Amino acid sequence: MSKTPTYKAVAYEHSKGENYNMGEGIAFSNSIKQAIKAAKHKAFNALRDEEMETEDPGTPILATIEVFKGSKKIYFESY
Repeated sequence: MSKTPTYKAVAYEHSKGENYNMGEGIAFSNSIKQAIKAAKHKAFNALRDEEMETEDPGTPILATIEVFKGSKKIYFESY
């Protein structure tokens, strides 16, 4: 029996209004692409919610993606 690896993707979205805002998204999948896509979506929604709660809409300034296979980080990107 073959065991399919599970990937954990962590995404952060940052924006600058009057203050800095941050949203975080975490997703698990057997597909790296699907884990990243879901984590980005969750991070963006969390950032939007934070901006709405603080009434501080901002300009996106940074996004970060990290992907782990088990406890080992296998991918990192900031843009």
